[in-house]
Amino acid sequence: MTTAPKFRVSTAGDRVLDDPTDAQLHDLLAELDYREPQLVVERPGSPAAQQYLRVRMDQRIDPDDGRGYIVEYTGGPGMKFRASVRDNARWGNPHSPAFDLMAKTVQDWAFQRYGWYDAMMWERVGAER
Repeated sequence: MTTAPKFRVSTAGDRVLDDPTDAQLHDLLAELDYREPQLVVERPGSPAAQQYLRVRMDQRIDPDDGRGYIVEYTGGPGMKFRASVRDNARWGNPHSPAFDLMAKTVQDWAFQRYGWYDAMMWERVGAER
């Protein structure tokens, strides 16, 4: 008997991974670039079947000027929120405060760790996905 995954990660390039480890999820986030500009984390079979979190690169930011990420999540129908984070760490620089904050928030959400919501400034947005 197989059990449903607790969460599933999919990329813009159609890669799908069920229940990745913290390290695997971090690696997938680190691969976000102009070829793979987004990643979605979903909770299949959750009471709110529409529950997901999506990360997108902020492609309005020139890679020579820094990095930016837009994070969206929904807790159910009509409840969609968005936050963004950016810094001036150029692509190729091994340290990016924006990446670190985004990655920790996504990992904490995926593993349902307390306090994930408090890490970023969220605003409510429309219900469309």
